[in-house]
Amino acid sequence: RIIYPYPEELPSKNARSIQALNTVCALAKYVPVYFFPSDFNDNVFRYYGLKKPEKLNIKKIKRKWGPFVWSGRYIKKLREEVEKPGEKSAPVFIYTRHIKLAYLLLKSKPKNARVIYEVHEIFSQKNPRIADVERYVFEHADGLTFISGGLRESVIEAIAREVPSCIIPSGVAIRQNALRKDTSSTCNEVFYVGSTRYEWKGIKVLLEAVSKLDGVRLNIVGEVNTKVKQLPAFESLKKRQRIKEWGYIPPVNVPDVLGRAIIGVLPTSDDKLISKKFTSPLKLLEYMAAGMAIVASDLPSTREIVNEEEALLVKPGNPDSLAEGIKKLIEDPELRNTLA
Repeated sequence: RIIYPYPEELPSKNARSIQALNTVCALAKYVPVYFFPSDFNDNVFRYYGLKKPEKLNIKKIKRKWGPFVWSGRYIKKLREEVEKPGEKSAPVFIYTRHIKLAYLLLKSKPKNARVIYEVHEIFSQKNPRIADVERYVFEHADGLTFISGGLRESVIEAIAREVPSCIIPSGVAIRQNALRKDTSSTCNEVFYVGSTRYEWKGIKVLLEAVSKLDGVRLNIVGEVNTKVKQLPAFESLKKRQRIKEWGYIPPVNVPDVLGRAIIGVLPTSDDKLISKKFTSPLKLLEYMAAGMAIVASDLPSTREIVNEEEALLVKPGNPDSLAEGIKKLIEDPELRNTLA
């Protein structure tokens, strides 16, 4: 059995909710999976464009009552589910991406259980207070999975411990209509999908790059952060009607939007380890699955997924280099087709 605790509510606008639900659906094709979000509604699978597998059992374990959060109750109820009478003899793997949850489970591990921690970043690099918790998990987990090779390399080197581990990059579903897209038609628009909240995502550089290209319009699929809207480049593009805000779109509808898109941009910066080596960018895979031509920052994390034959790679953090890459794709339909 695989137990997948997820102490958050579903559906959610967080990208991690997409990854979590797709993960349990994928695992449940092969083994029984018990999925425990803190709350969910009846249309959660439809919201993410997924079909609930027969071997997936989903049950809520409440963690919130109004403004109050009760994590202790979540852990207690989770342990009860793991140690249910009649199922004690079955091997149990608890698979989680939540660092504090992994820590608490490892400190008081349920009988017969193995705890596998899915590593998405090194949290102590931005929050030193969690360093002891994170190190304990790295040193005591029964197994570690990583979303990138750069992340695995950094963690394994730091803990100097033999531990079962593997790299599982982000994934995406492919729709057949994407394979029939004609990317050679005239194009003066580029698309950016995802969060604008974090500077390392490179949205500021993207805005400056598009500002340098007369007549090019930027589409942002996702909610635009208030600070981003206050940037001079954003205000200028908005005033000239050269930016379109799609707002947040449920995951099930994103492929339909990208089905009409030709050029996708991944402007990730190189000033953070999470962007340079650790991330496995979901938007890059969504662009690929939608049959788009891509211009992306040339980083180790990007090259784990694509090379020069699959994307136009540009200097990270450089508006001029990004603008030049976008211009090249707009002006060269043959290159767009080749990359797509």
